[in-house]
Amino acid sequence: MIVSLKFNNFRSYRDEAEFSMRALDSDFNSESVTVVNLSDNSSIRLLNAAVIFGANASGKSNVIYALAALSDSIKNSLNFNVKSHPFFIMPYAFDKAYQKIATSLQLEFIFDGKLYLYSVAGKGNTITAESLKEVISGKNRIIFQRTANGKMSVGSGWPAERSVAEDCDLLPNQLIMSWLATKNAAGLQNIADYIGNLSIYWGNHHSGSGSDRQVVIWLLYTSPSPRDPKTS
Repeated sequence: MIVSLKFNNFRSYRDEAEFSMRALDSDFNSESVTVVNLSDNSSIRLLNAAVIFGANASGKSNVIYALAALSDSIKNSLNFNVKSHPFFIMPYAFDKAYQKIATSLQLEFIFDGKLYLYSVAGKGNTITAESLKEVISGKNRIIFQRTANGKMSVGSGWPAERSVAEDCDLLPNQLIMSWLATKNAAGLQNIADYIGNLSIYWGNHHSGSGSDRQVVIWLLYTSPSPRDPKTS
């Protein structure tokens, strides 16, 4: 389940923006909120639906596009050559100075009863930062992070044999998460596959092939019961 998406320096967004499915304490209607119990015995209250609305050309589509670009980058980056441009790197379009600043995205999500944070940043055709963390009782435990030379460093949350990480050898524009999707890494490959195959719909466009219980349209839906995807 998607909990939140943060991004900055992306298309029409210069400063950090966040789309969150977390329910506020004022959201009392039980039909509007789902309580998700996590494996660390904590829980998260998520909205069943949230709508993005605003004037024409106000950036609504770019919120969904940020998620789609992140998902597609994970799915396809191993096919990139050295000159390929990661899909999510689209700096703020109205100030040339921001072409020299990294675009960054952070996806907070629940997978298999655990809460994760996946963060990535890039400039030009180079990934400048990437990490995956598990959130346990409010504290972040590093699973992996990208080092300055583009290699992978594993943390205390790494569940697989460390020898798996030693085989990681990528181009500057290829994502570690893409690489993990191809490995037997104690379940991390399933997390990579989940993000890389999100079903995302906006207008008449569709991205991804995932069958997860969430479908992204102009809203992000988090009901515990699957529903047929619809376009609008």
